Amino acid sequence: MLSLPDRSMNIDEIEWHDSEIVKVVEGPADSVLAFQVLYPTDWKNNVFEEKTILFHDFFEYEVNQWPDVTGPEQILSAVPLDPQPKKRHSIYIETTRGYRRVCYSSLELADGHIPA
Repeated sequence: MLSLPDRSMNIDEIEWHDSEIVKVVEGPADSVLAFQVLYPTDWKNNVFEEKTILFHDFFEYEVNQWPDVTGPEQILSAVPLDPQPKKRHSIYIETTRGYRRVCYSSLELADGHIPA
């Protein structure tokens, strides 16, 4: 369902700031976690496009959100928790509603929203 060819990227190749999380889809059969986002492609003209951030071979996903926070959830920053290159990675994603942490093997940014 969520399985796509793996086009592994580095965390720094993705523009995290101001991406709006629309939906998170877990594909347990494929070990894929998909963040469907509105991705900033032209800040000057306030243009956002539908993209999906795919965490391949994810093995841990944690969500910590503050109560009573409303409105769209935007990503403020994404920081690797293990700066040394490894087979497995961990990322801390700070949002306007709290934070998320994902442990995964590879990362990819795909065009459009991958259907659930």
